[in-house]
Amino acid sequence: MNRSVFTMMVGLILAGITLGGCSVNPTYTVRVINDSATNINARIEHQRKFDTAIMLESVVVKAGEERTLGPVESPPLERVVLYIGGAGASISAPEQYVIKRGSYTARISRGSSTSWAPYEISLLKD
Repeated sequence: MNRSVFTMMVGLILAGITLGGCSVNPTYTVRVINDSATNINARIEHQRKFDTAIMLESVVVKAGEERTLGPVESPPLERVVLYIGGAGASISAPEQYVIKRGSYTARISRGSSTSWAPYEISLLKD
């Protein structure tokens, strides 16, 4: 095989891999199950480097209900954060979880008798 043909083929393959990898944004989905007695606000944010965060989606999940955030897309290799907190006026900051691409289930349950928190959160990757 001619050296210039080989070089051109390698260049085309590398360009295809580079362009193909950059054009696909990862997706994020979070199913929020609220088994607590408190209404919950859940949101997914894209935290850009050296800039303000962008809210991708937000939902209020009433006590005893279930809602789904997403699927939403964010640029690859960027930080995506799930925030879960009490809906309405709350003096506490929401819990935050850095999530990777894929689907998750967040279950909010009643707080334990030994805790000050009105709810507990468990986050599992599906």
